[in-house]
Amino acid sequence: MNVKIFGLFIALLALHSFAYANSATVNFSTELYPLQVNEQEVEHSLFSKVTELELAPGRHILKLKYNDLYELNYDEHEIIESEPFWVIVELMNEGDYQVVFQRPETVDLAKQFAKHPSAALQLPNGETLALKTLKYRPSALPERQVAKGKGTVKSVTAAAPLSSAPLSSTPPSSTPPSNKSAKGVSHPDAYSMLEFWWQQANEAQRAAFLERIKGQ
Repeated sequence: MNVKIFGLFIALLALHSFAYANSATVNFSTELYPLQVNEQEVEHSLFSKVTELELAPGRHILKLKYNDLYELNYDEHEIIESEPFWVIVELMNEGDYQVVFQRPETVDLAKQFAKHPSAALQLPNGETLALKTLKYRPSALPERQVAKGKGTVKSVTAAAPLSSAPLSSTPPSSTPPSNKSAKGVSHPDAYSMLEFWWQQANEAQRAAFLERIKGQ
């Protein structure tokens, strides 16, 4: 009986390893991150953003959002964010993919970008493809369906700046998407943690912190 149980355990372990060996890793930045994959929402924690997903090769509908912090001076900053928008990505094979964008250099350019956000997909071979951005969720995916697999989330990674694509409000039409889960795992976000502890500090602690910053 014990031998049978052990054999079943080994078989399940091998099946699990095979599933992840054939998955694609999609990386995002903390400024341009996923809110939803197909029908599954991505859960972000209070102090972090999910910036890595493991998905089965195939086509996926991603809901993204741009959110960036710009320093105006040493004690003043401004947060720029876009409305959520949609892209369709095609993961041809397993490997590392990166959703990238050209990060605006100034807060004024960031405000313009937030009105018309765009992104590109960097493939495992280094090639970069512009992604068509959509204001509304496509009602369906093109013919080729998503392969079976379970999405998971890993650690935070930063995106390299690359090219942009124009915003379009015309969704593609065809067959419906496959529903696969994309579970989030929390990882600390430096700005969120700093903001949290700043709100916990009293006036004397805040003043001491600002004096220390001035002295650096």
